[in-house]
Amino acid sequence: MICLSTESNIAPFDVWSIYTAINLHFKKGGSYDAFKFNFKGPRLKRETFMANRNRYSFEKLARAYHKKNDLICYFMSNVIAGNVWINNMNDAAYSEWCARIQSLDYRFNAEMCDAATVAQRNGYSFDQLFKPRDKSEVPAIYKLYQAEKVSLESLVILDNLLNYTKSINKNLSDPLEISSDISHRIIKYKPFLRSEMNVEKHKKVVINLFTSVSK
Repeated sequence: MICLSTESNIAPFDVWSIYTAINLHFKKGGSYDAFKFNFKGPRLKRETFMANRNRYSFEKLARAYHKKNDLICYFMSNVIAGNVWINNMNDAAYSEWCARIQSLDYRFNAEMCDAATVAQRNGYSFDQLFKPRDKSEVPAIYKLYQAEKVSLESLVILDNLLNYTKSINKNLSDPLEISSDISHRIIKYKPFLRSEMNVEKHKKVVINLFTSVSK
């Protein structure tokens, strides 16, 4: 399982600090790096926390989760699920994320099999999943993500292999920022999964699947 910290017995103020750090990390247009600052929110004051109307929520989480690593993953899993505000966050999003991570390799294999089938059906090469024919079009791999056929974790693994987000962000016309929003989420999520990614294993999965469907 992912380990980002070994600290324990986290105080409510520090829970708020981790929450702030995770939100800033994923904020589009921001430059804050939660890893660089050890998941500590910037310029936070205890008196501000004491006056925070959501203080009880952080106190409750401090009682429920004693390890910093669990709190980091709890907040991160909720943010990538779209639950940005503290009162929208829940244990279900965290549990679902844990289940996805525990079956990461299995899911990646299954989702790449589906992606290869879609590519074959539509006459796409592997590269064309990431490079649409029309520069204003959302890439096919992102459409699969929008359709919940490919998970965010699989997009991260693929970006770890190919670094395709850089090309998508540079070359696509994206006035609605649909593709750039997904790319941003991938880039910010990637360091959380670094310990779980095996380049050779995942590369082999992609090569085997896309070679077999192209025959």
